[in-house]
Amino acid sequence: MPCPECGGRVRTITSRLLSDHVREIYFDCVNEDCLCRFVGHLGIVRTLIPRLPPSDNASPPMVERRANDIVMPRTAEVTVPSTSMVPSAPPDHTPVLPALH
Repeated sequence: MPCPECGGRVRTITSRLLSDHVREIYFDCVNEDCLCRFVGHLGIVRTLIPRLPPSDNASPPMVERRANDIVMPRTAEVTVPSTSMVPSAPPDHTPVLPALH
């Protein structure tokens, strides 16, 4: 996410949980000519694939998949995300879909 003032890089300072599905995140711009500080929200808005096995706990509503949803197959192994912040194209050179904002 770019700085809303200068478009530069930002870093996360801290965050706090506002509810079961929303986190408030505090950001600092790292551009020494700007140094803007702002707050953003990260929230879970819908469930694409329900939990297995089903749970009685409340969860975000199930909705129809959208054309731009990215759904990865379930795997039994845990994968470690890449340290790169720039997504790379899959081996078949299929374009990477942009994240929803």
